[in-house]
Amino acid sequence: MNVGVYNRWLGTMGGGEQHMGAIALGLARHHDVELVTHDPVDLGELRRQLGIDLSSLRVRLVPLDHAYRSVEACTGDYDLFVNCSHLDIFRSHARRSAMLVFFPGPLPPDERGRDTGNLSALSGLHAPEGRWPGGFRWTDGSGRLLLRHLQPGSDHRIRLLLRSARPSSTRPARVRLLLNNEPLGPVRALPPRMPAVLEEVVPAERITERQMILRVESDTFAPTVRGIRLDPRSLGVRLLGVGLRILGPQRRGRTEEWRTGRTLPGWSSARANTEDELDHYQLLFANSRYTQRWIRERWHRPSRVLYPLIPVNGFGPGPKRRQIISVGRFFQGSHNKKHIPMIRAFRDLCDGGLTGWTYHLVGGTHTEPEHQEYLRDVHAAAEGYPIRVHADVPLDELLDLYAESDLYWNATGLGEDEDSFPDAFEHFGITTVEAMASGCVPVSFARAGQPEIITHGVNGMLWDTPEQFRAFALELIRDAERRARMAAAAVTRSCAFGPDAFQAALDEFVDELLASGPHGLAGDAGKLGEKKARPIPRS
Repeated sequence: MNVGVYNRWLGTMGGGEQHMGAIALGLARHHDVELVTHDPVDLGELRRQLGIDLSSLRVRLVPLDHAYRSVEACTGDYDLFVNCSHLDIFRSHARRSAMLVFFPGPLPPDERGRDTGNLSALSGLHAPEGRWPGGFRWTDGSGRLLLRHLQPGSDHRIRLLLRSARPSSTRPARVRLLLNNEPLGPVRALPPRMPAVLEEVVPAERITERQMILRVESDTFAPTVRGIRLDPRSLGVRLLGVGLRILGPQRRGRTEEWRTGRTLPGWSSARANTEDELDHYQLLFANSRYTQRWIRERWHRPSRVLYPLIPVNGFGPGPKRRQIISVGRFFQGSHNKKHIPMIRAFRDLCDGGLTGWTYHLVGGTHTEPEHQEYLRDVHAAAEGYPIRVHADVPLDELLDLYAESDLYWNATGLGEDEDSFPDAFEHFGITTVEAMASGCVPVSFARAGQPEIITHGVNGMLWDTPEQFRAFALELIRDAERRARMAAAAVTRSCAFGPDAFQAALDEFVDELLASGPHGLAGDAGKLGEKKARPIPRS
């Protein structure tokens, strides 16, 4: 069977590419696999960075265009096409198609065919471009929209789908809404590089006219490519869609409806295109049950959990040295690994009398000024305490640090709002499994993917508050016998995410997909009446 495995970002060599590589190699055990991407990639460097050898696979380079037409065209050459590219959603014309979902972006509400005369662009919006899917428009920092057919005496709900997309930056963009020049809600911070919904309910007393102006104010930036400014525009945020719902007595018993404007690439077209494109995939892989839940929540689709492959045989306990370790990139942004709160927790323990223990923070770095500033803040917070910061260490050194450490700390998601920004949490937790395979007992924030890995009190500890974090850590520090029992249990648990378990799950899902009807698998949503993929003709 001919299989195509696609990843637009193959050259970035991150965790997503590692998961993709494991899928490609797993499929190559039984099928003829070809990697599909856009730019030449050094497979030798990929092996050195990620420990995955893809040199036995062919690489097919296709042009990249904004509508993915070249990729869509090549999908018809395969019996099975697997899209492993984060939030790159397009049609597949293979006999069977699957998608690896690292985390689902929000979809706009379904408003196809309803009254669309309510919105139009006035000023401050650049020409439509790109494909989110569904297209988008950049604001210039002060985009103005005309809201028509408002109903005085009724509450209204305004919902915007926005995206902050500053190149080489993870700094949130500040956004403020104004209605007829009066502020509408507080200044909001958009998570970097991810779609986000901004929603405000406008009380009836604010709706004074049938037509009013909504203004979207935001920071701006000058787009550059490797320091060269090729675009003279000043850009604010991407406007992906707009929705308006009328609430209150003026509905006259009708179902509440969203209204979008055809003069904008609104939620109507975005939803329709996204639904259509997702329908071309008969199987969605989620990288955790946490991601699976958000696929149901945001995309209303079933999925199957395929945990990332962790090469647990490459890790192992060594002589322990009363060390604590945390592993995660040093960067500023919404998915920040919360190094500084963990440093503060360790400092509190030291100030309370803890001696003889050291804390090691290990991670890669980024060259952008904001990330370097964050790394300096980490160093400053650690100063004066037995804390070591290891930036960009080679794999051998990381393995030694894992092997020597007794505890592993993880606080990703601490202080974040899961309902608003679920992306800011640990979707799974590869480094947690690596640490457990090395005989470290994890002490982790009890949210998102971490409870899928850790059983509290058996092979690790899960905490909800900083106070619990410090208390649980201190319990394990003081009780060496309990720590040893839990470390052994952690090693055993890590094997559930090793190569054998991964291959068995992958083979099972693919065999079921190939044997299933053209609508694919029911997955986790068979009893929920969720939408299944439609049959796709071979092109």
